[in-house]
Amino acid sequence: VGICAARAPDAFVALLGVLKAGAAFVLLDPARPDAHLRHVIDDAAMSAALVDADTEARIAGFGVVALRIDGD
Repeated sequence: VGICAARAPDAFVALLGVLKAGAAFVLLDPARPDAHLRHVIDDAAMSAALVDADTEARIAGFGVVALRIDGD
């Protein structure tokens, strides 16, 4: 599971949730260029990512299911 969100309490809670579920996570820094993010996503064969409102459209554009951590 990828986590691409600004450093905030929501991102920390998402990280703990992934660990509690027994899954692995990959941190995606939203400040990095799109080429870098695409490379990391492809290399990890990522199919889903936990995102915030600012990164949702950007990550979904890479063919990954983007699940919002700061909304309903």
